Amino acid sequence: MDPKLVTMAMGNLGKVTRVTPELTHSFLTFAALDEQSDSAPGQLQIDQTRKIIKELN
Repeated sequence: MDPKLVTMAMGNLGKVTRVTPELTHSFLTFAALDEQSDSAPGQLQIDQTRKIIKELN
């Protein structure tokens, strides 16, 4: 059985890992609901995350 991984980097350089989870074999990503809800440096809001993932696919 392959383990399920959740991987993402933090900060400005880590943003790419939040919208390309397949690059690090992560089975999900994590986003904030809005600017006031972010909990880590580099975290994107859900609307930004969805838009970027849609554009990349």
